[in-house]
Amino acid sequence: MSDKKRTIFEETLTQAYSYESYRRFLGELLNHVQFKPQIAEEPYSTFSVAIKNYVHIGDYEGGDHQKIALFSVCLKNDKSIENARSMQRAFVKSLLEASNSAGALVAFYTDADPGRWRLSMVRMDYGFTDGKISVELTPARRYSYLVGEGEPCHTAKERLYPIFAEDDIDPGLDDLEEAFSVEAVTKEFFAQYREKYLSVKEFLEHNTDFVREAGSRGFNSEQFAKKLMGQLVFLYFIQKKGWLGVNAFPKTLSERAYKDAFYQPGQKPKELMPHVYRRNEAGEIRLDASALRALSDDDEIALSKIVQGGAWGDGPKDFMRQLFNDCRKRGKNFFDDYLEPLFYEGLNQNRGDQAFFLPLHSRIPFLNGGLFEELEGYDWKNNDFCIPDELFSNADENGRDADGILDVFDRYNFTMVEDEPMEREVAVDPEMLGKVFENLLDVKDRKSKGAFYTPREIVHYMCQESLICYLSHKTGIADGDIRKFILYGEYFREEDIKKTKPVYKDGKKHHMVFDKDKVLEIPETIFSYRKDVNRLQEMDNLLANVRVLDPAVGSGAFPLGMLTEIVKARETLTAYMGIELNKFQRYALYSDRRTYRLKRETIKNSIFACDLEASAADITKLRLWLSLVIDDQIRAKENEEFGEMTKPRELPNLDCNIICGNSLVDAFHGIKLITENSALGNLSAIGQGALLYDEHFTTQIHRLMSMQDRLYDEKTRVEKERIKKEIQEIYDETILTNLNGSQQAMNAYYECKNDVTKPFILWQLMFPKVFRDNGGFDIVIGNPPYIQLQTKIDENTGEKLGDQFAELGFQTFAKTGDIYCLFYEKGYQLLSLGGVLTYITSNKWMRAGYGEKLRSFFAEKTNPLRLIDFGKQKIFASATVDVNILMFTKSENEERTLACTVGESCSSNLSVYIEQNNLISSFTGKDSWTIMSPMEQNIRKKIQSCGVALSDWNLAINYGIKTGCNDAFIISSEKKDELIAADPKSAELIRPILRGRDVKRYGFSFADQWIIATFPSCKYDIDQYPAIKQYFLSFGIERLEQTGATHIIDGVPIKSRKKTNNKWFETQDSISYWNEFFKQKIIWGNLALSAQFAWAEEGYFINAPSSMIVPGNKYLLAVLNSKLADWYIRQLGVTRNGGYFEYKPMFIEQLPVPVLDEEVQIPYIRLVDKIIEEKRALNDTQHLESEINQRVYALYHLREEEILYIESQ
Repeated sequence: MSDKKRTIFEETLTQAYSYESYRRFLGELLNHVQFKPQIAEEPYSTFSVAIKNYVHIGDYEGGDHQKIALFSVCLKNDKSIENARSMQRAFVKSLLEASNSAGALVAFYTDADPGRWRLSMVRMDYGFTDGKISVELTPARRYSYLVGEGEPCHTAKERLYPIFAEDDIDPGLDDLEEAFSVEAVTKEFFAQYREKYLSVKEFLEHNTDFVREAGSRGFNSEQFAKKLMGQLVFLYFIQKKGWLGVNAFPKTLSERAYKDAFYQPGQKPKELMPHVYRRNEAGEIRLDASALRALSDDDEIALSKIVQGGAWGDGPKDFMRQLFNDCRKRGKNFFDDYLEPLFYEGLNQNRGDQAFFLPLHSRIPFLNGGLFEELEGYDWKNNDFCIPDELFSNADENGRDADGILDVFDRYNFTMVEDEPMEREVAVDPEMLGKVFENLLDVKDRKSKGAFYTPREIVHYMCQESLICYLSHKTGIADGDIRKFILYGEYFREEDIKKTKPVYKDGKKHHMVFDKDKVLEIPETIFSYRKDVNRLQEMDNLLANVRVLDPAVGSGAFPLGMLTEIVKARETLTAYMGIELNKFQRYALYSDRRTYRLKRETIKNSIFACDLEASAADITKLRLWLSLVIDDQIRAKENEEFGEMTKPRELPNLDCNIICGNSLVDAFHGIKLITENSALGNLSAIGQGALLYDEHFTTQIHRLMSMQDRLYDEKTRVEKERIKKEIQEIYDETILTNLNGSQQAMNAYYECKNDVTKPFILWQLMFPKVFRDNGGFDIVIGNPPYIQLQTKIDENTGEKLGDQFAELGFQTFAKTGDIYCLFYEKGYQLLSLGGVLTYITSNKWMRAGYGEKLRSFFAEKTNPLRLIDFGKQKIFASATVDVNILMFTKSENEERTLACTVGESCSSNLSVYIEQNNLISSFTGKDSWTIMSPMEQNIRKKIQSCGVALSDWNLAINYGIKTGCNDAFIISSEKKDELIAADPKSAELIRPILRGRDVKRYGFSFADQWIIATFPSCKYDIDQYPAIKQYFLSFGIERLEQTGATHIIDGVPIKSRKKTNNKWFETQDSISYWNEFFKQKIIWGNLALSAQFAWAEEGYFINAPSSMIVPGNKYLLAVLNSKLADWYIRQLGVTRNGGYFEYKPMFIEQLPVPVLDEEVQIPYIRLVDKIIEEKRALNDTQHLESEINQRVYALYHLREEEILYIESQ
């Protein structure tokens, strides 16, 4: 790239918006642009509230032959650069439709502040049409970089530069979309955030002063480092609002402002004002900086209350960097002398309306909430450790290669705007931060990779569908109409608010009013003038009072998703509530229903969550706080608007909304903790826990609800602590009443009651209002953990994860199961009647053996509404698990489940894909749940109707031999010959064995492997076989004994075989069916990509986990190896990564096979014999196997189109 071209690139992105510069930039970025004359046009009246004018700069056609329009859009005020995103996107959408373009590159700027501008790429997304809607509504998707003066353009430069530098390629829409990719920024930022977190953590672990302090106070380096990083990143967002370091003392005062200050009550104003503010020769009243510096601390604080400081929002946008530079200049320690006072005094203490913070001589907001409270017991003023400045910034030493925390953060653009499906800011936004934090949950050291979060598109889909189900159930409005409202409500309102008509006065158009005669896009079952329907207030009340729970919250993706959907839906309702109001009435309505107020109300009333990890609860709170800060719009007093605050609002306390503990456990030391009470409306017929029924506990529960309500908005630290203490006392009293009679349990409770993470959760006690008013949660949603219950959690004791749940009464518990199964059942228990649960989990429960109890539970207890199986789609970037989404209601099974297998990547329009590719299925029992099309269901029915399940045939299906130590029991030909030479009697116990890898389709290759067949059922005396006994002893009796014990031999731990009643020299399993190995049989390996059944003559033994059918039948072998049988069998189980299937006997025995007379079997037998012969000769057998397939198709009466389907699989 030439120096001139590089200069154009750099200057355009780092300087104020200029039409000439931007036009030149587009000409270099794209080839063959057809430029138009510069004509500024005004928008339609619909958009005039936000758009001043626009210029259609030109058009471009990329290599994909799609037209891209080029625009610049001047916005009406400087706030619109961050807000009114929907309006901006809708405006560009209208321009795209008018110009018949597939996408656009747009510069958004303001005349008031052209220094900061937004470079956006907008493209038309999928369309959707409804028969009752007169227009097609096609959403536009926007991706944006915030660029210009003072904006970090690191990402924009890095992503756009390759396109800009390449002159020989015409980039298309997909190329441009990739350059605006948010995912690339996320991965890069996470890698650097993770590195900085680990650097801080490792420093603390090696700092003896910190280790001593942490040990005495009960926290660790992981907690401290995560909290510090969270505090710093939160401040990077806050400084974007201009809330930090706001000037407390204006440099100049007007005559009126001076007099207002001077004549305030008391003597201080009269003393301080003339001393600090003096009139210069030009007659200006200016601040005397030296006089200000000379003031005592008390006088400076007094002065901050006398004069009106700078407006909130005017603070430096690089406050953190300025703070660090000031620290270095003064030779202080950044952490000890600046950050800790800022955190624990500045941001965590209420200092009145002016919020003057003396140590920084500026205004710092009181944020409340708990983020800037000390870790429990941490005495920040009296400790001996500090963190070196170099961890925060080493720019002086390393220049552009600096890699301190602030150096890294300074390279990225932090935006306060949370991404939505149609709006993506290519910057670090709160939603992206959620990904980073969730990854960080599992990062304990540098070997940890972290587990990636639920993709935002999946979160949006699950949240939307849950809300649709809730509203449809509560209102009785058809599911389809509610779906249109939730998914497309904002597009409906954009269209509907334009449906106006002019009002004439004196023959001239005077103003516009809403035209009630026009057909609205919003479904008529919700709002219609024509049908006199208005259910807006009813729906708003339901949305305001919905109760949502995520019982394994992770980074808070689902609570944030639900918050977004609820508030978005209520904002749509606001638009329709005010659709025919006049300007002043509409303003009053909107003032009362501002986004901030709706969010704060929704968080308090609707959003609840729990997690076992304290850091997960902290992350969720932080994201909810950030979401509030985004919409906390303030004004200077002289420009104050009705209903708006003039200072940053304090954050709410979320301790009673987001809790920390074991969601699945409601017992302690084996004692069930009962929380039934008349005040909760959940008394059982059983007279347990009688003390909880009396009047005292009823009074306590009412008091508890009052305390929780007060805590949410409490600002005073002392009062907060008092309320928390009262709440804890009620918890303690209730729990100890249950434990009464067990001193050991009571003592254990006293030891753990103040732990951050509780060993149990008493849902009714901790969320009493939810259960009193609602009988439970309306929506339970989330992505619970996937951990096998057999996972060892203590190597010393051998304790397994499932042990703690085995006696808790879970109907879905299976020893070989997974913990997510229990989360399904717990979620069901916590739902109100008719409530909806939506989880994304591993899809193994659909077919796996351990899923039988769960499938039965779903079929008998719930109404499964939606089952979305992603099959082999890789949903989680760093996880290999295959997943599905299940949504059910707590109601009777209607046996009509909307099911869909997502066979392609369609995450950006998942709702549309599912609505177009679903089928209705009936799931009624414990058998495998398989999503099948009508054709697949027909094929399955034909197979079942034509045959008899192999389990009902007169044959045996058995596993091969489990030795417990193949190294000892399976030997080579050389070792066999050696043992027989030493003792000819050894030949009695040595048999040829086939392993899974030896078995091929129709045949096998013997690898000269032999088994010493000391089966317990044969009751051999090992002393009769001295050569074999001596050989076994060479492995050590400790290794071969079947006790499950671990022995230490020469300092090395030796694990014996699992505990059985068998002798040390015998195989692990009894093998009572050992005679079957001396018969003809069908054998197969455990894992394969397709059917690999083989014929084995008498005398061959097989090793587990391979299996066999005895007696062998070549007609049956032909059917088993057919494509049709393989398709049927694979529907019964789980396909593993790479396409491998586990051909377990439990699946094979379910195959229905027609019972044929011996004469009718002959053609199949001849074909099998021919195939075996040809395979031995290494000849191709495809034509013979194809003939078997055709015969099997005819056997089951498949039609041509059904055969084609099976052949395509």
